[in-house]
Amino acid sequence: MRLKEKLPFPTEIEIETLNGGLHRLSGGTLYLHPKGYMGARNTHLDLTHPSLFGIISLKRGGIYAKARRNGDWVTIIVPSHNKKIFGASRLSFNASIFSKVFSEDEGWVWVGAKEGGLVIGVRKDQLKILERILESLVAQDPNV
Repeated sequence: MRLKEKLPFPTEIEIETLNGGLHRLSGGTLYLHPKGYMGARNTHLDLTHPSLFGIISLKRGGIYAKARRNGDWVTIIVPSHNKKIFGASRLSFNASIFSKVFSEDEGWVWVGAKEGGLVIGVRKDQLKILERILESLVAQDPNV
């Protein structure tokens, strides 16, 4: 299934910094980035906000982190050995329809830096759920 563009969804973001400060960012965007679009090898989520890189320090590359769902919110918990690289201990976002991709138990995700935001890559079992959501969105609106 080839889409013309990434699918945007509004989101809010909360970041807990290394010194314990809490930053709340409204007006963020969570994109569903389908496999094949712009050369993506797997379907994944992109999280963007203009102020994101003013708070976290991850500018290139990526880290493995734990993610857990609580209602519609997903919290990414950065392991202690990666906190200095990432520049924060936790990052939470309102995942809305994508919250079911993540478990209420902690599971590993890959968080990478990209221009303007973060890439959130998921495991194979989560990827199947994400691709089913994509299929249902396309079925609802074939012009996507």
